[in-house]
Amino acid sequence: NWNIRSSAAGALGKIGDKRAVEPLIKTLGDQNRSVRNSAETALGNIGDYAVEPLIKALRDNDWDVRRRAIKILGKIGDKRAVEPLIKALEYKDRDVRRSAIYALEKIGDKRAVEPLIKAMRARGLWVRRNAAIALGNTGDKRAVEPLIKILEDTHGTIVFEGDSADVRQDAINALGNIGDKRATKPLIKALGDKDIHNEKYNRNAANALKKIYNRKSL
Repeated sequence: NWNIRSSAAGALGKIGDKRAVEPLIKTLGDQNRSVRNSAETALGNIGDYAVEPLIKALRDNDWDVRRRAIKILGKIGDKRAVEPLIKALEYKDRDVRRSAIYALEKIGDKRAVEPLIKAMRARGLWVRRNAAIALGNTGDKRAVEPLIKILEDTHGTIVFEGDSADVRQDAINALGNIGDKRATKPLIKALGDKDIHNEKYNRNAANALKKIYNRKSL
């Protein structure tokens, strides 16, 4: 009965005993989604005891188990997970890589900056977009020049598959969040960019400039 399994996982999460970690990790591969969700929540609640077993679970054959393990590690926020999560950015499954980006963003360790910069040029639109967003939220100035290059990629030579415009919008927002004045000229140029067929692109560039110069109007 899936309902009983789900309730048992929830109860183990509330008790928080480390003996429950391995059975709960196994349950991440349960055939029922509600049971998997309960196990995921329970492991997040257990926290520290679950970190090392979850890192081992990143090598599981089931991509969804890997994805869920990554999400939990991001929730727990333990820095032991940083290097394994960086390696997860190279996994083949795009959903797993996206989850790794979210997790690294939550943990907030500076070791993730260079790998996230690299991820902006990887395959998968949402992998690239999430990497740009995460870099903006880190506020790390190492990301400024790579984000400017993405912003100036009007012909899709860096970002491929015909989706450079979407990634460029996220690069604009990221540059605004970082607030480095090196982005000024590229952002001003973006104000008049005719490559985008809607006003959102230009508006985002204006908002990014406002953030950089801390002005109420521009």
